[in-house]
Amino acid sequence: MAEARAAWAKPAADPTLPLRLRALAKRHGEVTSPTVRWLSAAAPWARKSVLACWSASAAFVGTALANPLPAVLPETWLVLAGTAAAAGAAVGLRFSPVRELAESADQIVYPHDLEGTCRTMLARTQSAIETILRSDVRAAGLLEADEPTLRRHEWEIATALRRLSELRTVHERQRPAGSMTVSVLESQRRALDVAQEAIAGRIAALERFAAQVAAADAAYGDWQDALQLSGLNDRYLDLVAATAAHEIAIAELADLTDRAAITASALQDSLHAASQAAELLAI
Repeated sequence: MAEARAAWAKPAADPTLPLRLRALAKRHGEVTSPTVRWLSAAAPWARKSVLACWSASAAFVGTALANPLPAVLPETWLVLAGTAAAAGAAVGLRFSPVRELAESADQIVYPHDLEGTCRTMLARTQSAIETILRSDVRAAGLLEADEPTLRRHEWEIATALRRLSELRTVHERQRPAGSMTVSVLESQRRALDVAQEAIAGRIAALERFAAQVAAADAAYGDWQDALQLSGLNDRYLDLVAATAAHEIAIAELADLTDRAAITASALQDSLHAASQAAELLAI
């Protein structure tokens, strides 16, 4: 479950970053994060050199394609193909979000930059925030939870997790050489644990808020359903009112039944009298 939750983590961006770059980070950041990390870590002269080489490759390809290729050098095709691929990559990089994201690398935390536990904690944070932002009670204006505040919490938690991951990675690479080193490493480990517990407490508070919002959402949905169904109350009242008419009709039919019974009895008496008169006539 923890592994699945970690896979849900998305890049977290600084709320002060332009909205367009934040959207690019969420759409493309995780896919291009290795290139972004390399470009952001490279020195400016190195980035310029790479772009210059790619530009020169593109120029070479254009010149070669504009002139007839020597028939005696078939391997020239391979050179041009490789150069064209490099030029295409350069053009794609020049106009892709990678370059823009690399310039704002410090303002974006990528899940792959976090170790497993921290990545899961980031996913929990983002899941709680999405629950709050997508709630019906918030959409109806019944909940005070503005998105900038929640995104600020997400960013502060993400940066804290990034620092924790970096220090934990450095700590795990250390090899104790003596008792003093072991003591230092132990105190550092305790500091890492304390920091992780503090971050976990903040995430738990955010999750409790999300759980209350989910409960409010369920109650709000129940209320909406009840309200919608109560709109049919008039029809049900009409149905109940109609039962009184049925009772009057039943009384009326009972009276008619009694009259019919009297009529039938009278007819039977008349028939009996007529029968006796016929018998006397026959005698």
